[in-house]
Amino acid sequence: MWTYAAAVAWTDELASESQFFARGQMPATEVVNAILDHWGRPDAQYDWRVVVTGTAGKGTVCRKVEQILTAAGKRVTTLVSPHIQVVNERVRHDGRLISCAMYAAGMAKVKAAAEALGLRPSYFEVHVLLGILTGAEQGSEVLVGEIGIGGDKDAVNVLRGKRIAALTFVGDDHLGMFGGSREKLMEAKAGIFTDETVYGLTFDKKVYSRYIERKFPEYEYVKGIEDKLCKKVAQKICKKILKNELPIVPHKLGPARWEKVAERVILDGAHSGPRFEFLARRLQKIRRPIVGLGAMGANHDANTFGAIMDKVEAWVWTDFPSERRGHDPAWLAENFGGEVERDLKKALERAQAIAKQRDGVVLVTGSFYLCGAVREWFVPSELILEQGTEFPRILV
Repeated sequence: MWTYAAAVAWTDELASESQFFARGQMPATEVVNAILDHWGRPDAQYDWRVVVTGTAGKGTVCRKVEQILTAAGKRVTTLVSPHIQVVNERVRHDGRLISCAMYAAGMAKVKAAAEALGLRPSYFEVHVLLGILTGAEQGSEVLVGEIGIGGDKDAVNVLRGKRIAALTFVGDDHLGMFGGSREKLMEAKAGIFTDETVYGLTFDKKVYSRYIERKFPEYEYVKGIEDKLCKKVAQKICKKILKNELPIVPHKLGPARWEKVAERVILDGAHSGPRFEFLARRLQKIRRPIVGLGAMGANHDANTFGAIMDKVEAWVWTDFPSERRGHDPAWLAENFGGEVERDLKKALERAQAIAKQRDGVVLVTGSFYLCGAVREWFVPSELILEQGTEFPRILV
């Protein structure tokens, strides 16, 4: 029997999303479709499929849909990317992380199918396949999935059967992957609205008029207070599935989304203009000096930090903690002010020292990878795996 460690080691050998993008390659769906065909299409066994994409907010929508449906008694499998600390975060069953035993057993089946077909799926693809398969084996009724940069070519978009498709909005993030064309980016993301869509919705007016309005049995342009639109989209999705009153559930964000991990340390993985604008509105409510600890992947526009510059008194810039190339912290300091400490542990300690001198708080931002690395010192991965949740009880 394959062990969890062996399964993780095998996936680590596979090509990552960053390696594809570094070569200028776009995602494709042929490998995932071939393996699902080999298995007899477990994706078609679900009663509902919910797919969500957009420049920002898709993770929040997916988590809220999961929370509401699970509270209503539905069996739900959720596909997430990227993970913050442990790879198990990429598949949740009924709100809990996939267990290490299920991860190992399921990934063994993914590997066997890939080898039988002579295929080499990517790191992202094997985790999508793992979630689809284990959710079907568990008897999940609803499959919820985030769709990222690839849009129509994303592995999650292969799901067959009736679907609800939601596109939050299209911003300027990742334009480089589409030759700088926002129109091409929008077209790719709108590829989630397939012929099997029974309900399409968005809060992007241009997307609505071009890709949704009068094109499906049910369609909707969602309006409301900007900071509550993701919650509103999630509730509309759940009403379509449940067809009755929704259970009241607390609105809980995911890890590293405005998360307080210590008395004066806040994590927020903002890395796009809209997300930084949302973060700026949160920061206005803090009555203490704010010290930023920042890093960002080179595939994102560092100028988006500008939305919070007038809210942060001092910055410590550090190296990007990922195999992906990051913006040089010296360049960030030169352009936005602040100091450089390339060692992350020392950078956090320096930011905390400045915050202590000013009776302030530390904001860790610019990347989920950065937040995940910092979060490990406050929320150990061992507890996450032991308790099956991203929010374990911290044993003192």
